[in-house]
Amino acid sequence: MPRPKRLIPNLSEQDYAAIGKMAIEWSALEQYVAYAVGVLLGTNFDGAKVVATNTQYLAQCDMLKALLRLRFKLRRDEITALCRFIDDVNDDKPNHDDPTKRRSARARRNEIIHGSWIQSELPPRPHHIVTYKSKGGKLRHKVTPYDQVEVEALVSEIANLMDRLWDLLHPLLEEFQKQNEAARST
Repeated sequence: MPRPKRLIPNLSEQDYAAIGKMAIEWSALEQYVAYAVGVLLGTNFDGAKVVATNTQYLAQCDMLKALLRLRFKLRRDEITALCRFIDDVNDDKPNHDDPTKRRSARARRNEIIHGSWIQSELPPRPHHIVTYKSKGGKLRHKVTPYDQVEVEALVSEIANLMDRLWDLLHPLLEEFQKQNEAARST
């Protein structure tokens, strides 16, 4: 059987750069989740990486939420809000109560990274991403138009999510580390 032709859409250098920036921003968010898990487990970043390299990102988020609830039992409202934020970042399900709400940054990132890019004949967007799912023995696909502007907007959105996660989580991590250090020194 002959090798299939390599199908690569005519992406510009700016398109490739935007996709690369998006991947790097998301990687930073994943690294921070792994770091936070490590801190709350009482280990260093290398210890956190042991967990992270053997655990999928969503499982790490579940660990993070469980550890936050365990370590900060007396701050239930604050931790509930933080866990809800983490869930919103990762939610892949469409919001049937509010169909105008966009899918999560994670869902769109996964579509861009794992989908099949195709050249479009339909203006105004030059590219579409095809994603496939097999469900109930049937192969389904979805075609989503994308352009560089949308990918760059997602880069900014992910960076803002990371900043918000840092603002919400970092004070708790610092507090936990200080408590751990104080407990070890007694």
